[in-house]
Amino acid sequence: MYRNPINLTIAETAEHFGCEGIVLDAISHFDNADDVLSHIVSSKVQSTSRKHRGFFRYVGRQISLTEFPRESEDAARDTFLHECAHLFDNELRGRSGHDVHWKRWARFLGCRPSARSKQGDSVWWEAYRKSKNVRPKAACTACGHVWERQRRSDFGGATHTGCKPGAVVNIFRDRTEALRFPDYYDHYTLSSSGKIKPIEL
Repeated sequence: MYRNPINLTIAETAEHFGCEGIVLDAISHFDNADDVLSHIVSSKVQSTSRKHRGFFRYVGRQISLTEFPRESEDAARDTFLHECAHLFDNELRGRSGHDVHWKRWARFLGCRPSARSKQGDSVWWEAYRKSKNVRPKAACTACGHVWERQRRSDFGGATHTGCKPGAVVNIFRDRTEALRFPDYYDHYTLSSSGKIKPIEL
């Protein structure tokens, strides 16, 4: 099983996957190459536990990759380049879909030019199916606010509205419960005093 790296910038993620050369080559095609380069050097790739292997958010030009395990690093690299193609397509046209313009970028970067991977990626699907079976409490690490149940079946990887520095993390009853879900990041519990404490698996 392979996990995407976390807390890396877009540039560092490209280096991790060994595709920094082609990404830099793509940037050189823009009139505002300095601005695009500055963005990928400073913008961090976010993790997501929603039903996506990866996605590109136009507001903020943000790339996100799944926190679930993947079957291989090649599959994860393909997803990362897929989202980079959206980034570059959006930079050029102000929008991006899975049309012929995006496909040109996908081919240039060397990823599969299709909306969804045809690979089964059963490891990812199994981890996602598990996430549908439980909804632990969630808490904000900055202000300590606790939600009894999450509205969605995604775990962590978000921020508390109005409390930007605070990451939303998963709260389990104890280590035994947390061990049932080793595929997820951010295993925490609440002490008797209400303090948020990380659980070491």
